[in-house]
Amino acid sequence: MSLMDCAQLLKDSDEDRFLSVMAAKPAERAVLFPLYAFNVEVSKAAWASDEPLLCQMRLQYLRDLVTTIFAGEVLSKIPLAEPLAKVIRDGGVPQQMLYDLIDARHWDIGREGFADAADFNRYLDHTAGHLMVMAARATGVGANHEAAVRAHGVGMGLASFLIATPDLIAQGRAPLRDESPDALVRLASDALSRIKDEEKIPNGQAALRAGWDTRRVLKRVCSHPERVLEGRLQASPFRRKTSLLWLSFFS
Repeated sequence: MSLMDCAQLLKDSDEDRFLSVMAAKPAERAVLFPLYAFNVEVSKAAWASDEPLLCQMRLQYLRDLVTTIFAGEVLSKIPLAEPLAKVIRDGGVPQQMLYDLIDARHWDIGREGFADAADFNRYLDHTAGHLMVMAARATGVGANHEAAVRAHGVGMGLASFLIATPDLIAQGRAPLRDESPDALVRLASDALSRIKDEEKIPNGQAALRAGWDTRRVLKRVCSHPERVLEGRLQASPFRRKTSLLWLSFFS
């Protein structure tokens, strides 16, 4: 899989992240496209079939890919391997974070809800939180800013999760332990309180731009929590694209 293939996969499956990468510098795109494409493959694996065992096999395949890359073995027959391996080699992406990212997606396969608040927070942290930290590391953000970057990632993960909640419920999932307006407001306000100003994170724009709409979504939850279950959190595609284009001129 070439860099262009990674870009096309992202464009087809995660348009917001695709647009955020297109606003980045060419060198940053070369890092972010493979990393985000890998995340797409992980996300899709958990929904690949109605048979849980087949989904688990897909996730294990991706886990084996990570193991193969870190072992320095031949990668020629494995899609996505070469561009991802280059990002891992050059960007210091931790092996355990990639494992965690994959393992967290086992929740997507089952029908059970989260065991408790810690379980839910771990899911957001190991998926969106880890991904943003890895993107930040690979694009030159120092380790001293990792906590702030992670807070942005977790906030983005929560916003995306709340947007997806009606679809998850329609598919027989139990995404939220408490669907009450008060509980939804607490989730969103807590996430907002942890998000720091992007300008205080040097070199962070390329990675943080992926969460460009996070604050707006979470603020909407705080003011109109009923919109979560109604599926009315997201702006129109035109407004989202225009907002991101405008943001790219100033970052």
